[in-house]
Amino acid sequence: FVGREDQEAVMVTEDKTYAVKRGETSNAQLLFPCGLQQLLDKAAPDEDACSITSPCKGSNPGMDAVANVQTFLEISMRSPLLKELPALLQKRPYEGPDYEEEDGERRLTRSEMYMMLQASPREIDAELERLGALEVDGGLCVLATSYESNLMTNFFAGATLYGWDLKAVGIDDLA
Repeated sequence: FVGREDQEAVMVTEDKTYAVKRGETSNAQLLFPCGLQQLLDKAAPDEDACSITSPCKGSNPGMDAVANVQTFLEISMRSPLLKELPALLQKRPYEGPDYEEEDGERRLTRSEMYMMLQASPREIDAELERLGALEVDGGLCVLATSYESNLMTNFFAGATLYGWDLKAVGIDDLA
């Protein structure tokens, strides 16, 4: 389960995100297949207190009522909550090796992102890839717009200066 006090609770698995809501009822019962009686008999064979009176003796298939329930959790699949991710990556963008300072704000690690965001690790990884995030010294960030622009300017200037054929590399080769 992940979520801060100001967020609703969500449950995440390795690849999916689920909304969790609390519900109440006055007349629900937990029912289990008759095989539950056999499990309880094996766990405490000599104790009558643990035995459930079952209508399922012999070959009569059915269910055993085990307990009454008044409060329950309802779990339903939901889309991941990743709207904070771009802002987290932009807090300290990568501006090049000359601007990496030790006293600047620390970048969040992948595991910290997993704990902060209400999404599964696989959904977070997919969004990081879509946003073009990169890992620098263990922290995640994106390229600063000015740095990316300077890189592309230098690349095209070099291509023009050296007469590189830009059509020699297809779009499919870049992916």
